[in-house]
Amino acid sequence: MSDEDLAKILEAGRVSDSDLVLLPQRIVVVADSGLLREIAGALGASALLSCSLLLIVAIEKKEAIERLSWAIRRIDTRTNLGKQFERYEVALSDDRAARAWAVGVAARSAARMSLAAAALGHAATTFEVFAPEGVSKLIGTPGHVDLPFVVAVGGTLSQRVGQGAAVSLEEAYFLNRWGEPLSPKVTREGARYSDSLVSYFDILGFRNAVDASSPEEIESVLVRMASLSSHDTRLRVITRRGLSTFSDHVVRTVMLEGLNDAEQAEAIDIELSEVQLVQANLAGMGKLLRGGVTRGPVYIDDEFVFGPALVEAYDLEHDVAKWPRIVLHEKLRPNLVGEERLAFEANDGRLTLNYLAAGDDVVERVRFVESHARIVADALAKAARPDVGEKLRWLAGYQNRVASEIPEADLVEAGVARVSLIISV
Repeated sequence: MSDEDLAKILEAGRVSDSDLVLLPQRIVVVADSGLLREIAGALGASALLSCSLLLIVAIEKKEAIERLSWAIRRIDTRTNLGKQFERYEVALSDDRAARAWAVGVAARSAARMSLAAAALGHAATTFEVFAPEGVSKLIGTPGHVDLPFVVAVGGTLSQRVGQGAAVSLEEAYFLNRWGEPLSPKVTREGARYSDSLVSYFDILGFRNAVDASSPEEIESVLVRMASLSSHDTRLRVITRRGLSTFSDHVVRTVMLEGLNDAEQAEAIDIELSEVQLVQANLAGMGKLLRGGVTRGPVYIDDEFVFGPALVEAYDLEHDVAKWPRIVLHEKLRPNLVGEERLAFEANDGRLTLNYLAAGDDVVERVRFVESHARIVADALAKAARPDVGEKLRWLAGYQNRVASEIPEADLVEAGVARVSLIISV
């Protein structure tokens, strides 16, 4: 793990959960593999043996409670913060409540660090500590310091006892009232799956771009991604990989239920054209998409999105697309007959969205293909990782294929030479 990632994870653990900005927790970072193994043995947690870093959350309960007491005595009850005064007094009402407050802060600190690690691409799990004495001796903490939680980062963490137990939605989740089942097929009044066009996208290399780009550049990318869902209230943007400030995955749906054949064909054509434009727009910024588009049953509202079609779209993105492209499911082929401007059949036989053909203006389209050639060639020249180079070489092949098929008359009208559209691979 880089020092930068560790700093971000620790900073997430130090964020205050209190209006009083109190930080009662301390964090011990254990990076020594030998000591880590000893701690795993002391805790009887073999799962910790596979991690590369251990973050031990510690609290000095007495000091934490004294600081809380000192802070609430300084609250002006006439201010907005004063409205919280009684809540803080409850935390000091007895020893158990005060200790619960301190442990709760530590728990949230551990959870934030675990989520921050996951958002940065590291496996992470939070473990509750029930017998900290052995660990205290190993890391030399004073007797009055409690160690309620540890966060294991890195490696492949095995499941904890019971984590893999199968629990249905009806058993574990309820709708509105205790005991009322939350069905995966019916979650709201009259809610049901609807026949829809479903798209699932991933911004390739987005996590690395967060570190390498300015906030303004990142915001610009996200605004364009958000535009995927701006023109239809039925479209939703969702965040994956745990708790993350940046969303690099987008789900988009367009309901086809209730439309006749002609209306469905028009809706699919319009949707694919819009996705094509967004993909081209982002590619012009050097931001590449990988995704999958299919048709089938899905449920979506302000809080939930699920269904067989979403799983199918995700599988296309995750398992099939492989390259910086958006793959279209075979069931959409009848809608693409004679629509070479929208899709082409790649070398592996997969229908692929043809974003280099986006737009209606011939001159703009040709000049975009020219600028795209420069972007890909430059990225290919700088690619240090073999897997990145492989993806860019596929993209160069796609570029050259499109460049070779542009009519000569279009090149003349745009004032562009074909040689400037070809990438040497």
